[in-house]
Amino acid sequence: MSAEQCKATLRKVKIVLDDADNIISALELELRGIPQLLRTAYAARLKEAQAREAQVHVQMQTQGLRAGVAASDDPYGEHAGLLSGTQTLEGSGRQLRDTQWVALEAEDQGADILRALRGQRETIESARDQVRWLWWLWEAC
Repeated sequence: MSAEQCKATLRKVKIVLDDADNIISALELELRGIPQLLRTAYAARLKEAQAREAQVHVQMQTQGLRAGVAASDDPYGEHAGLLSGTQTLEGSGRQLRDTQWVALEAEDQGADILRALRGQRETIESARDQVRWLWWLWEAC
């Protein structure tokens, strides 16, 4: 693989890593909005995804230095390294998609919980109003 091909591949990997970083940032924002009870489990999975992304960033930088300094010295080693980095990136992408799915599922569960709480509040308010009405009638007698 020529130095230009390596650099082009690294540019593509950088674009994908930037997308992954944007997804992780969005998931961090979503995580803040879910109930604390559910947040802990999802926070751990998000931390794993962040660690994997950081690992891929380091591998990409290492490959970038190798591509720039010694592109023709070890073309098979560089190709293997890039392939390994691509596989790691694909694994990270899968984990990000899984994490995003979990965040969406948690959001749905949170919405269900809020709907149930709203229904309970309406029931309590209705009961309170009925008790007040009965109390007023009792005092009026």
